[in-house]
Amino acid sequence: MSGDLRQHLLPSAASSPPVLNGRLVLDAEAVPLLQDGALPPTLPRLSHLWDADSLKYIYMGAWSGLLVLQFALTRVLAETLSMPSDADTFDRHLMYETLSHFLLFGFLLGWFINITDHDRFIWLFSWRRWYFFVVYFGTSPVYSYVSDYGCMEHSMEDIANWGPGMWAAVGSLGGVAVIFLLVHFYLAMRRQTTAGALVYLIARLFVFGFYVVAAVYLGHSHYCNVHIHHYFTAWCVALFAEFNHPISALMLAISASIFVQGSAAYSCAPLFNNGGCMTTVRPTTEATCLFRGSQNFTLMICPLDGSPPFEEANCYVGDALQPDANLF
Repeated sequence: MSGDLRQHLLPSAASSPPVLNGRLVLDAEAVPLLQDGALPPTLPRLSHLWDADSLKYIYMGAWSGLLVLQFALTRVLAETLSMPSDADTFDRHLMYETLSHFLLFGFLLGWFINITDHDRFIWLFSWRRWYFFVVYFGTSPVYSYVSDYGCMEHSMEDIANWGPGMWAAVGSLGGVAVIFLLVHFYLAMRRQTTAGALVYLIARLFVFGFYVVAAVYLGHSHYCNVHIHHYFTAWCVALFAEFNHPISALMLAISASIFVQGSAAYSCAPLFNNGGCMTTVRPTTEATCLFRGSQNFTLMICPLDGSPPFEEANCYVGDALQPDANLF
């Protein structure tokens, strides 16, 4: 099947355009002129519509479509069945922002797993890899359902409150991820040259290193919080799944699906955010604040995304009440 499809899509050596003096006949300057100096009435045309350079965009588009489809299904579960129950409420701004980051992560993931290569795409998007699609579309709803259990309703920020159930779940997932990664290191050494295996590892470790250095550097700042979201952790694991091997396909299905679930349910929240914001969760808050800047600035106080708007807001600038204060 793969060979037949490749034969129809890619020009073979027998059907390639002729070469004259080392130049393709398709080049007008390489076509011999007629006696009167005019070009022939018609130029040779490619016998196939698609070539390798065109197909790589189709392959990346198909991969992106697979991610977006899972994203949409996860949002439907979050909106209709509250799976997970703590999923974020998306307004138009948050949806656009999330999709922008999500697609960028998806494009980069597609490049790392070599999805634009013809043989790679045909191998993965084949009915013989039915298990990849079953696991991929099944992991996200299962993850959303399991995360609603009481023992699982924790994050990295409250690790001190983790119970035995949370530790067992994280340990199990971490153990499976380590086994998958070790298998991929073995595949890299067996299927590639030594130089190729080193490039395979260094390229991915460079991505990790960038975020580790940023986390260490920014983590020392009093005004910056570092939060490692599960969508990002799964995305990092998926970067290694580039081999045409069943284990690699399974790792890609699980990690890519968790990446989509985290992005669709909770948005692609930033890993680093400004921790210098004043946050209060009360029905009524009175505060006296002083804001000073070197030049004029605009001050906006508004509810957190997804929170209901203020029912009443009385603001003073100096000693004067501002009755026309905007309510966001």
